[in-house]
Amino acid sequence: LISEARAEQKFTDIRVLAGKQATKHNLMAAFDTLINDTGPGDIIVLHFSTHGQQIYDISGDEPDGLDEAMVMYDSYPEFRDGYTGQNHFSDDEFEIVLERLREKSGKNGIVTVFLDACYSATATRGEEIARGGEPPLVPKDFILRNDPDKDIYTGKRPLKTGEAPLCVFAASRSNQKNFEYAGNGSLTYALASALREITPGVTNRGLFNMIQNRFSVISPSQIPVAEGNGLDNEVFAGNIIPPQPFFLITDYDTTTGIVTINSGKIAGLYTGSEVSVYPAGTIDTAGIYPLLTAVTDSAVLTASYCTIDAKTDAVINKGLPVFVKKYAELPFIIPVAFGPFSDNRLRESLGDLVKTFSTLKPAGNGIAPELVIREGNDGRVDLNIASSGMNFREGLAGEAEVKKAIQKYAQSKLLRELMVKDPKINLEISYIPVKNYDPVNKTFTDTADISAFYLNGLLSVTPNDTFLIRIRNTGKSPAYFNLIDIQPDGIVSLLVPKPERNEDPSAFRIFPGNEYILPKPYRFKAPYGAEIFKLIATKEPLDLRFVMLSLRGEEADRKAEKTRLELLFENSFDLSTRSERRNAASNLSGISVTDFKFEIRKK
Repeated sequence: LISEARAEQKFTDIRVLAGKQATKHNLMAAFDTLINDTGPGDIIVLHFSTHGQQIYDISGDEPDGLDEAMVMYDSYPEFRDGYTGQNHFSDDEFEIVLERLREKSGKNGIVTVFLDACYSATATRGEEIARGGEPPLVPKDFILRNDPDKDIYTGKRPLKTGEAPLCVFAASRSNQKNFEYAGNGSLTYALASALREITPGVTNRGLFNMIQNRFSVISPSQIPVAEGNGLDNEVFAGNIIPPQPFFLITDYDTTTGIVTINSGKIAGLYTGSEVSVYPAGTIDTAGIYPLLTAVTDSAVLTASYCTIDAKTDAVINKGLPVFVKKYAELPFIIPVAFGPFSDNRLRESLGDLVKTFSTLKPAGNGIAPELVIREGNDGRVDLNIASSGMNFREGLAGEAEVKKAIQKYAQSKLLRELMVKDPKINLEISYIPVKNYDPVNKTFTDTADISAFYLNGLLSVTPNDTFLIRIRNTGKSPAYFNLIDIQPDGIVSLLVPKPERNEDPSAFRIFPGNEYILPKPYRFKAPYGAEIFKLIATKEPLDLRFVMLSLRGEEADRKAEKTRLELLFENSFDLSTRSERRNAASNLSGISVTDFKFEIRKK
């Protein structure tokens, strides 16, 4: 998956060490060769997708007494006579390798590292989909010394004169599990997907935001991290190959009529997508007739397939461009489980209720629950979010309240997972910390340095931290915007325009190169965890006030005629028990949705 993504970015020297070849000796030899081959200005990218394990810190430089290490093919998982971790690849050894690469690459180069492994930031891969997570490799008499704020591999030393900047991405925080997705490591999948959409000029911090956006969908409670002095450098030193607006035919079987397209699920091409094949050299379909139109029969992660009529007059060859006419809509599924119930009749009635939702499917057989229905106090019912342990709703009385709460959760999930991008429309959020905020008079005395609020590349705040929110148009077209807040417990609210103030959506428009600062500072508050600001930018005004009121269980009258986009959103949130969908917006132009993830933590 990563090799294909690198090839699309025109990397000319891709070296892979996998399986039985990935021994400690072979890895160190490969690094020696790479260091020897590296010259000034080279762009070095290292990607690790492997098991990880903490090992005994022989050097004594770790506060908790543990080194972070990658498990090699010839490593042993436990401390034994004659083996103390020498075949593991430790963070101390990695620091030496990185320093040598940075010196050889020089000030005009850059070294970028992606760590998709257990303990990449001292994390584990979780439960039934874990790739590791073994206990630390330590002597029997080892005593752990707690160090909750441990960093990833980059360290904190300043940039040396003449050496390349460094940027390191890891899949999760030190206190989190790193889950897999679609048979790949979560970071591997998110990175490969982001590289298919990245454009020239994007910085590593911007790439990290794109990765975070994908984590919001594939693993909402997991927080990837980024470190290094190269976060504000352009990705791959500015040598980005912009994505093409089309895919390519890589194979055509004249006997079966099966056409193979060079992308699949990772690019949103699922079974049932409608595609058109155009003449060679087509980069814009305006005024050009397609050679043929077909529907994809099947799709895997990096390829999709469609069958065409063998009697077609069109001449089909490898390399012809394929444009998506309509993306297939995806089934929307929420795996659900039940906690213990003392009231069997209540449990049975809730089980019957769940069966009326095609959205809900029983967890098990390798599928982890997303929503857990538990018995609450006084015979009431709680809905619990499995990944975070938080209650989405609690104290529900009767089937009607439970059904409504399930619908609200599904609606917030639909919104959280909404991802669509118009290349001409792009808005970005930045934050301005304020000092001595007076919530009564809505005044403050000064602003503060934003860098103090970033932890491992992620905005990290505590309750009562207060910020001005700035939205800037970095795209090519004017855009209207809605700003939505999705809390860690799934509660959704519309920040702009404010429904309770009946603010007009048409008033919130930003022209290219301009910015808008929300007049009232935003004060962060609990619940703790990963929160999302979702910025929806549109070519035409989009009125979501009434959808948000519906999410909150309120009713509102409206007299104005709804636009097509508003109907789409309202229909998306109007979940029948027969045909819920999650990505209908992907077939619309004139809309871009961007997630900005941050963390609210205890002081």
